Amino acid sequence: MRYWIVAALLASGVFAQTPDPVRWSLASDSAKVPPGSTVTLRLTAKIDSGWHLYSLDKTADIIPTTIGLADNPAVESFTLAQPKPLVKPEPILGHDVPMFFDQAVFLVQAKLKSDAAAGALPLTAKVRYQTCNDKECLLPKKKTASFALTIDPAAPAVAALALPAGYSEVKVEAAA
Repeated sequence: MRYWIVAALLASGVFAQTPDPVRWSLASDSAKVPPGSTVTLRLTAKIDSGWHLYSLDKTADIIPTTIGLADNPAVESFTLAQPKPLVKPEPILGHDVPMFFDQAVFLVQAKLKSDAAAGALPLTAKVRYQTCNDKECLLPKKKTASFALTIDPAAPAVAALALPAGYSEVKVEAAA
């Protein structure tokens, strides 16, 4: 008798996953770097049509996006920058909120330790975010995106990145 209850729950979608209108990826133009380098990573959020992602800015009544790097013994520190978000009325809240539509590319600059060991270095961005459309907001989600870097003492030095126009640095807080 219990089996039909479980079957009915499964058929009704009680255990169905909630939609996730954002896909995250992590990339860099640098594949090999020497120890002590600062590597620029691009954390890209591709957002489904009709949905929006909140910016990293703290604003009343929203859960802002937070970004961190997973602990890694080769990483000394990191900084974050975001493109300028659109400030639009949030239909559900009734006030202006900074948000992204379609795609947002965040810049993560990871400063590697000068004594970082040569070899493969997996870097993982951790993200916590909330998305909404005109009718509903989904519960916050946590995701990761990874990039494989190689530390090679013989690799050429990486040029420092100047923030592109329209980007601003964001204070790094606790990990996502």
